[in-house]
Amino acid sequence: MHAPPARPLDVPEQIIWWLDRGAPLHFTTVADVDGPLDTATLRTALGAVTARHPSLRATITGPPEALRFEPAPPEAAVTLAVEALPEDAWPARLTAEIATPMPPTDGPLLRVTCLEAGPLRRRLLLTCHHAIADGRSGVYLVRDLLEAATGTPRPPRPAAPGLENARPPRHRGLFALATAVASLARDALRALRFGRPRLLTGPPPFPLAGRRPEVLSRTFPAPLVSALTDRARAAGTTVHGLMMAALLQAVAAELGGVTPLACGSPVDVRRHLRPPVEDDLGYYVGLSQALHRVDPAGDPLALAVAVRRDLVRDLARGVPTKFHAVADLLFRILRRGRTPAAFAEAMYRLPLRAAVGITNLGRLDVPVTYGPLRTTALFFAVAPSGLADFVSTATCHDGTLRWTFTALAPVVDAARAKRLVDDTARRLVALG
Repeated sequence: MHAPPARPLDVPEQIIWWLDRGAPLHFTTVADVDGPLDTATLRTALGAVTARHPSLRATITGPPEALRFEPAPPEAAVTLAVEALPEDAWPARLTAEIATPMPPTDGPLLRVTCLEAGPLRRRLLLTCHHAIADGRSGVYLVRDLLEAATGTPRPPRPAAPGLENARPPRHRGLFALATAVASLARDALRALRFGRPRLLTGPPPFPLAGRRPEVLSRTFPAPLVSALTDRARAAGTTVHGLMMAALLQAVAAELGGVTPLACGSPVDVRRHLRPPVEDDLGYYVGLSQALHRVDPAGDPLALAVAVRRDLVRDLARGVPTKFHAVADLLFRILRRGRTPAAFAEAMYRLPLRAAVGITNLGRLDVPVTYGPLRTTALFFAVAPSGLADFVSTATCHDGTLRWTFTALAPVVDAARAKRLVDDTARRLVALG
């Protein structure tokens, strides 16, 4: 197994590292697997996946101003923990996993937990540092792991390019910055009409190391997903638009009435890069953000159409990729003379924070069955940060929609989080 090439972190990866000092940025991919999967087979498959992806053999070293990916020590291996756990105890275990930081200097930047829920049932938790992987990376990790476990490992991949170096020329420099600023100006003009966007609470407490995450998940069966898809098409929107509308209206109801709310949609930008990035591990995420005046008793379809309109416009203009031009500029300005923790606090106190966010991977492009193994669920949860009050992730696997929410107490306590999730789910079901 060759050592991965050493290289400096590009700017998006540096931003992740610096923000991680104030609020850990990692995520956990969850795969429910039915079938014969013993610990020895899983450990061997994990070795094959580590050999395939160079980023799983790397660590982040160096002073904050000169961060580098370096090969992890030869003796370092991905941690695999095996635990027996009752079926109803997994939400607390997932919350504990999200609450456990991942020091970027330790390497490898992946840890795996296998929860044994029965003789032929495993729940796999794969936790990655965000500097080396995004939500879709986690999905590909599960695919590669289960293919290796059933005797068909994929060949090693070369080191993947960083997001900064893979952006097309028109998505860099002053033109990209101008496009992204124009998108932010659109929301500023809306704020003049709607009023200043509201949040669920005030600024998050610092440091965020003492935060208490709460992870909640809801499952929507295939017949409902099919009905939601038909409803969305008929209305000229998407299931993502319906989900965002349900979530925004639930938050507006929690806040007590009609209110302006900002929502963020992290976007997978792999196909927009040059060359396009396929199933590599890496951080390939942009952001589309919009401001809406939300009436909790209003027409959810009209709100869903507006959500889709803004997202489509941003995608057409390349805003999610170009948004990094703004992030790059802020990073270069705010890190001067600051410690990483102070930088994270300064970033989180900028007026960029949204009330809610949904990272929606949609229908997953990976198999359901792998020889004698079958994935009955595949989804992920993210660690909370100061960039949004209430963050969520969504996947559609084998026709079933899984929507997972992460709240940050004391910003959003457990009781409030459950109330918001229950109301959001009720509104989405009503749309079907």
